[in-house]
Amino acid sequence: MFNTPNPYNLKHLANMPEHCPVCNQNYFPEVGFYWGAMYVSYFLTVGFSAINVVLIGLLFGWNLWYLVFGNAAILLLSNPIFYRYARVLWLQLNTHFSKEEFDKAKVLTP
Repeated sequence: MFNTPNPYNLKHLANMPEHCPVCNQNYFPEVGFYWGAMYVSYFLTVGFSAINVVLIGLLFGWNLWYLVFGNAAILLLSNPIFYRYARVLWLQLNTHFSKEEFDKAKVLTP
């Protein structure tokens, strides 16, 4: 779905083709379509943070500094992954997947 498979190539983090090369699904159905992915990213980040805080607290003790800075470091490192997964989930939730188009594209591709 993205031009570069590495999410940590920050220069090309959000580069996407206009259409899927297999099924011709439009990746940009309207202007500003991916603004809603911010809410998905927020949901994923909050859930991940809750798990991080509990794990850090159990492993290193319930020191506030460990919890805050440990969670911040983990979120900073995982942010590109959440950014991409939020876009994928948002597209999946808001577009119709046509099995017929997919099957037709599968036949056409070598």
